[in-house]
Amino acid sequence: LRQFQKLFPEGYGEIVPAILRLDDRLTAERLQAVNEMMPTDVEAKRLVGFRGNEEELIEGEKWMLGVARQAVPNMKRKVEVCLTAKSFHAKHAAIQAQVAVVSMSAVRLMQSQRLRRIFEHLLAIGNMMNDGARGSIANARGFTIDSLLKLAETRATHAQFKRLNLLEFFVGMVADRGEGEL
Repeated sequence: LRQFQKLFPEGYGEIVPAILRLDDRLTAERLQAVNEMMPTDVEAKRLVGFRGNEEELIEGEKWMLGVARQAVPNMKRKVEVCLTAKSFHAKHAAIQAQVAVVSMSAVRLMQSQRLRRIFEHLLAIGNMMNDGARGSIANARGFTIDSLLKLAETRATHAQFKRLNLLEFFVGMVADRGEGEL
């Protein structure tokens, strides 16, 4: 509350109007502090009924009493709206930076020759497994991403490879061929 005394030397009564007009002195950090100290509607109703000596109250109680007496409906929500408005640009910039990272990563993945080579190997394995099949499954030209998840579920039937799933087999095959850098 001391920071608000310096910002609003005319008293606590000026804080609520400052919130309502989105005063530039109220930064997002200060609005967050106000938001945490705002009385709820129930507390405000009780505070308005206060009949004791105000001089005996501590600073925080005086502030809450002043806010409650100004009787602004939904004041806590208004503070939250102001907080959102004040912090919007910073949050927007942070999200934009994160989106740029994801976008750049997607571009790098799409241009990756290593990933292209891995997918070529996986397509070849899938076509070998589907050899003799008819229709759209035979001699496929591509596969879906969700079918990659099935690599770890598909087990070998040959006794020599009984413990391996297709993903483990693929990794071993790539390593045996000396293509471990993929």
